[in-house]
Amino acid sequence: MRKLSISARQYAIRRCVKLIRRRFRKNKEGHDWSIPAKQRQVSVVDLWTGQESEKAFCIRPPVKAPRIICLERNAEETLSFARMMRKNFHIMKAGKNTEFIRRKEGKMPRIKSYLDFSGVEYISTAGAVIIASEYQKVKEITGKIPPAVNLDLWSKEAFDTLFGIGFFEAVGLASDGSHHVYQSSNSKILKVISVGRRDDIKLPLIGRYISELYEFIHPGTSVPKEVVRETLTSISEGITNTLHHAYDDPDADYSPEEKIWITASADRSDGSLTIVLLDHGRGIPVTYPKLELKEIVTLAVERLTKNSGGVGKDAAYIAAAMRYGRSQTMEPQRGKGLPQMRSLIRRLNHGGSMTVRSNAGWWHRPERGPIRMGNWPESLEGTLIEWTIRLPRELV
Repeated sequence: MRKLSISARQYAIRRCVKLIRRRFRKNKEGHDWSIPAKQRQVSVVDLWTGQESEKAFCIRPPVKAPRIICLERNAEETLSFARMMRKNFHIMKAGKNTEFIRRKEGKMPRIKSYLDFSGVEYISTAGAVIIASEYQKVKEITGKIPPAVNLDLWSKEAFDTLFGIGFFEAVGLASDGSHHVYQSSNSKILKVISVGRRDDIKLPLIGRYISELYEFIHPGTSVPKEVVRETLTSISEGITNTLHHAYDDPDADYSPEEKIWITASADRSDGSLTIVLLDHGRGIPVTYPKLELKEIVTLAVERLTKNSGGVGKDAAYIAAAMRYGRSQTMEPQRGKGLPQMRSLIRRLNHGGSMTVRSNAGWWHRPERGPIRMGNWPESLEGTLIEWTIRLPRELV
């Protein structure tokens, strides 16, 4: 190896020291030179953590939320946005960065980046639950409240939807009030409730709220007791099955407490009740094949995979779970949460729809027309059930 001359060696050392100093030097405007120049974009933002707002420097460009956050209307961008939030969650969980806001005495607070909801035109209820669950997990892991940034610039659609499902209470930005149902002129929304293994006490509470939503749809009339009972039984079965199967891997790294998030909304204009259940477990395509399934289920999955125009196994296993349930013993009284939801819609003469999304697969029974299913290019990493019941007038 060729030896450097003294002058060349000194030049190399000086150049190295200069680069190191520049890498970690911060100027008066708050620039952090440890961030690559392409990612640096200093701006002043408003932070709100539940008290009074304050100004802060942001040293990276914001992450813009999709214009439409909805798995039905914009699945690809919605899933990508969820993956980005989940990635940040894992970074914080690993302990690499547990501070949302960096503070130094005599200097303006500083954040790295933030989620920008200013351009959102529509958020579905399911999309709002996904956002709330990811924020809540970060809060539980770090013990700190993630701030809302530039809240005054959020679109009305984003703010109203997230406010309606109780996003700000769920993540700790507002106190948890006594009213768990948000009401407007034609709609009523159950604020999102997270249920864990030790939260059995919440099931009767959820049942009471669902009954209240049914009464809101057709005020002054009596919704058939069997409809209400079947709805509540299906929800209870769905929660129990999820907590038992979705989080049954002892080696998996779940959130601090395995949970399922639930919300519901009633729309008086069309007489519909929509229920959303979300978990961040292993998903039906992973847990369902491990059950002691009878040969008929195995054959059904193979047939769907082979003859359904390229439907992947994720969608095929969801379809099997919808038809046969999730009981290991295949006993008729067990594991009927999903089939029972489907059965109630059928009994109401196509009065409603149901969509099950799990990992990369989806299954949809529309209000009219045949059942559809398929696969996404990336995984939801969990299961989301969206169940809409439309009560015909002749039942009430």
